[in-house]
Amino acid sequence: MLGNRFIAWSQEKANLLSTQLNKISETYDSWREAQRGWIYLDNIFNSPEIRADCPVPNAIFMKMSKNLAKHLKKVKVKPQVLFVVGI
Repeated sequence: MLGNRFIAWSQEKANLLSTQLNKISETYDSWREAQRGWIYLDNIFNSPEIRADCPVPNAIFMKMSKNLAKHLKKVKVKPQVLFVVGI
């Protein structure tokens, strides 16, 4: 898009849109990775044996899980992508 010769009349707007799209893409990729890791760890930390044997890591995971839930609620309340990524 930015290499198009007809974009010269609005180069600043095109640069802003490109920056926003890149930020959205990076945020989406980060959320996917976090969700993938959370699903993996959730299966591990739901085991009663692991909870009993590893109380400190379990507490850390539970704190991270609450933080993730907080962000997901924020998205649910206002699902506009530009708001969520802070643009």
